[in-house]
Amino acid sequence: MKTLLTLLLLIPSLSWGGNFPKLFTNFSGICVNGLDKLNSIYDLAKEEEWTVLSKEAKELVRPMDGGDVDAWGFRDNGTVIMVGIAERKIDGLNYSMCSMAGNGGFKENLNSLLNTYDLELIDSQKQGIQISDIYVYSHPTFGEFYISVLGSTTDSIKTFTFSAIGIN
Repeated sequence: MKTLLTLLLLIPSLSWGGNFPKLFTNFSGICVNGLDKLNSIYDLAKEEEWTVLSKEAKELVRPMDGGDVDAWGFRDNGTVIMVGIAERKIDGLNYSMCSMAGNGGFKENLNSLLNTYDLELIDSQKQGIQISDIYVYSHPTFGEFYISVLGSTTDSIKTFTFSAIGIN
């Protein structure tokens, strides 16, 4: 069962070939391709025995509304990755969210994201060395789909977060 869940979530991202960074590969397979199957992400976390994150660590993957998030951490060949998922119903619309945070390689992961998906930048903010970009993406199962990127323009700050938000 464990192998089947992993394959179902990662096959679309593996089909591109190439040598992608660990966080991007996991974000693509789990968050972008798995967002319409949140139960599969819960199952994967259980099967892979991901570690439930502490209250403090959850802040790296919590939605901006400050509401509840289910969050875990795992290692992918030495790379520590944190995952958070949440669902909300706001004004009659269903929001699904999956965020992934990691350390190091922000520019490499961002380049992989931009070179793999046909994204349209709809908002970009820069405050000091921090950048926050929001892209719209035509996802096959969501009426609206956004990818948010939060990172640093300098290599001295290693942590960054990618988020996928689907609305139906």
